[in-house]
Amino acid sequence: MRITRKGLYKEREGSYKFQWSDTLRWAVHLPVGAVIAHLIMRVNPYVGLAAVALFIAYEALEDWRVKDRSFKDIFGSLVMLIAGAYIIYLWL
Repeated sequence: MRITRKGLYKEREGSYKFQWSDTLRWAVHLPVGAVIAHLIMRVNPYVGLAAVALFIAYEALEDWRVKDRSFKDIFGSLVMLIAGAYIIYLWL
């Protein structure tokens, strides 16, 4: 096992590689999902869906240029989008 700047790695090939940076990237995008859930549920569904489309387009372009595997960012925001929409639905 070795510790690098990006996180903790196991040496064997095919083993699970855990990185704290991936977890933090996922968690940082949770508020984006919460804001989009609020837009969809409380403001206007079309505005919220436009925000989802713009966010996914932004992340796709970022991944195309930087190659940083931005599906983690999209996954974090979509998890909170679903959870936030459910919480707002129950709250109303």
